[in-house]
Amino acid sequence: MPGPLDLVEEGLLWHMVDFADYAVTDSTMLWVRPGQVQRFGDLSAATGTLVLFQPDFLDPATAADVRLDDPFGRTLWQITGEDAPALRRALDHLDHEYGATRMPAATRSAILQRLLGVLLSSTTRRSMNAKRLLAHGDQPVAGIGTRLGFLDTSNFVKYFVQRTGTTPATFRGRYRSARA
Repeated sequence: MPGPLDLVEEGLLWHMVDFADYAVTDSTMLWVRPGQVQRFGDLSAATGTLVLFQPDFLDPATAADVRLDDPFGRTLWQITGEDAPALRRALDHLDHEYGATRMPAATRSAILQRLLGVLLSSTTRRSMNAKRLLAHGDQPVAGIGTRLGFLDTSNFVKYFVQRTGTTPATFRGRYRSARA
């Protein structure tokens, strides 16, 4: 699955993917899939990291788990809660490892694969845990957000809407009315 992953550290980068414009900021990451048409905006308007992947870089199970190769999957991902510092630490670690000249290329590649796989899987796991807690528990939405590491309810709601297309309260209501 070749393709770039854009991560902006400062500023605003406009990136067109399949003729749709995306604003990439320090709280988002952009994943471009194989075969998608893309065009960078003004590169001088932002600083950040661009990670390019070779075909079959991630193991198939991880790619399938987070739907990275789904042509209709999400292109722009919100980075919220504890995901933001985790991503920053992963990129800093990656930069350190790739800067170490003594390490063989195969070892550096294996480290990157593991870091990216863990980061993406943890985001998917967090969404699934939110759904389970909403569907099967009675804890308020704010309590679920706190339990999952969000500092405030609005960040949790934004995160949940971005990943599911619905609010936590609406999700809970739909699931419970379907069970009744």
